[in-house]
Amino acid sequence: MFSGKGESQNRPFALTIYSMRQLYIISLSIFLLAGQVMAEDNNTIYLTQQLSECFKYYYNSINQEEIIPASREKLIFDIKHLLEQYGFTKKNLAADGIEELQDKINQLFKRNNKEIVLFTMPDSKTINCWLGDLVEERRETRNIWGKEIDFMVKAIDNLEIRDFTYFLTKGREALDVGTRSAVICYNLEAYKMRANSIWDFFRDREDKLKNKRYDPSKSNRLRKWLYHKTWLNLYTDCIKDSPNLEEAKKRFIDKAVIALKENSLCHEAGHIFADRYLKLNDEVKEETLAFLSELRCGLLPYESLETVVAASYKSPMYSYNLAGREIISGIIAYIKDKQKDKSSDYKKINIQGKNQIEKITNLYKLSEAQIRAISGYIYEQKRN
Repeated sequence: MFSGKGESQNRPFALTIYSMRQLYIISLSIFLLAGQVMAEDNNTIYLTQQLSECFKYYYNSINQEEIIPASREKLIFDIKHLLEQYGFTKKNLAADGIEELQDKINQLFKRNNKEIVLFTMPDSKTINCWLGDLVEERRETRNIWGKEIDFMVKAIDNLEIRDFTYFLTKGREALDVGTRSAVICYNLEAYKMRANSIWDFFRDREDKLKNKRYDPSKSNRLRKWLYHKTWLNLYTDCIKDSPNLEEAKKRFIDKAVIALKENSLCHEAGHIFADRYLKLNDEVKEETLAFLSELRCGLLPYESLETVVAASYKSPMYSYNLAGREIISGIIAYIKDKQKDKSSDYKKINIQGKNQIEKITNLYKLSEAQIRAISGYIYEQKRN
């Protein structure tokens, strides 16, 4: 007769000895693993510190000496020398550019959920760096100009190394998003900075209203009108639904960051679309298409129009500036043609003026549907 209970009672001593040995082995394994984890954590901390020193020296050298090519080569040399301490051979590193170096560093950071992004901007050879916590990683799909575009999204927060723009402006500005090989990377700190600046804009407006110094019809024309059309409802809702100003600000920033990130996806997906299907090999044309994709498909068309206006007048990057100017010219030409055809939909939008700034003053009167329709028209014109 078989009895489970009887079997266990017949071998208590053997089981006790086996369990103690097993416990010892497990304890030893945990101890060794803990030591390995601590060693890896220390390695990660050391690597982060060393990379931080490399970029601090690099950014300073650009800012002071303005010898970008020489500084760039030294930075790449220093990173390769650093990676040799982590098992990578000179032969293995010899032909590596910033993309390959980024991949190798991320192999070392993977267990600690950290991510580094090394990148250059259009019209610049400066190497920028984001290094921080990898807080989001997922696959997404968006329909861009009739094509389903799939891509990977990564978000980095709590940065320990930031981009050159942040360094140059002493933290007032930062680059927010970029795309390489169908991977879109967000700098969440930059989105929070942007959301904070929008909140501050409306708080400043409140102060001016209290002092009877604010008249939206006279204050900075188009861009402030576009701010109002994009964000005023969210701002007032957060104020109304929150018990205090601190909670209202937190709600506003959380919601604004989500909306801004979603809007950026369509711009970056436009870059991926251009790379996969158009092969433009022209930075201005590609940036124009990315802006048009954002205007056409993005969550915040007035925010996107404000970005295009800003790019057309103050962007230091040639491709952004020229793309913005082309789109603004295309919008004015489209409205002018519609008004010639006696279209009542565009009759109220005054585009008369001595210069471009005067001509675009009333673009805030466009509806979201009109902004999307005009963007689609310009895209088709560019294709043909």
